Amino acid sequence: MTTTLVFNGKKYAHLPGKYLGDCNGFFEKSSNGGVKLYKPSGELDAFIVNNAQQGQFVVTAGTAKSGVPFYMFSTSSLTEEWLSLADMGLAAQTDAIKAMRFVDDNAKLS
Repeated sequence: MTTTLVFNGKKYAHLPGKYLGDCNGFFEKSSNGGVKLYKPSGELDAFIVNNAQQGQFVVTAGTAKSGVPFYMFSTSSLTEEWLSLADMGLAAQTDAIKAMRFVDDNAKLS
């Protein structure tokens, strides 16, 4: 069974997987409760921090030439535009993260 992530009104297909035309990109769950978000090209672009110790917020991410992922301290304007987070404060980001859900691909997405 595969799942689709719904975050801030946008859908993300599970990585690795087949790109779905109506999705904004891909996602991969992290062992610490966070979620890596990838552009449709497969490029790591954001990380959703979601744990009791650090809280809930989004940061820009990427992959170094060595292949190791890196994480910024905030989001870039390009990441905010891609995720529809521009002009969204921390409280609204937290609400969006708390509202995100993982949906069975066989279930109807709304």
